[in-house]
Amino acid sequence: MKDSDCELVALYGFSAECPKNTRVELDPKSTRKKGNLVFHLEEGFKVFLSWGSLGEAKKHYATAAEQASGSLQRSIKSARGKLDGAAETRNLKFRDHDAVYTHARMLMEQGGLPFFTRRVTQDAYALHVHCHDSERYYVVYAFARPEVSDELARAFEPIMSSLKCHSS
Repeated sequence: MKDSDCELVALYGFSAECPKNTRVELDPKSTRKKGNLVFHLEEGFKVFLSWGSLGEAKKHYATAAEQASGSLQRSIKSARGKLDGAAETRNLKFRDHDAVYTHARMLMEQGGLPFFTRRVTQDAYALHVHCHDSERYYVVYAFARPEVSDELARAFEPIMSSLKCHSS
């Protein structure tokens, strides 16, 4: 994707770039301290950007890696799922902050009745960042069926890599 195909979305001192044809939705309960944005991409994908208090996150997770692992486990548990193979996890420095990139394939249960439950496969992509400058954590994440997972990865990467967690 060329830079001219993207535009900047900025809020509360952080920003990310997204394709110009993206519809951006702010959760109405969002505040400077905690919130969610959804990037509705033309391809039909949704990429989520969440933020919250780093101090609150650190009460449960000392590092971005611990938070990423906890998020993955919560996703699996909430959908009564399991990992399909090992998750790809990379610890990295993101704008001089500790961050973790995760790609996992999960088998999830859909439906609530025992006779109507089925397993579906879903890929999850996530970037967890702990920013001491803004005193926030950030999570960029998205889900897709395996047959469109590569398309989602290509759409997810520019939003993830363009995240600026503080203005200076």
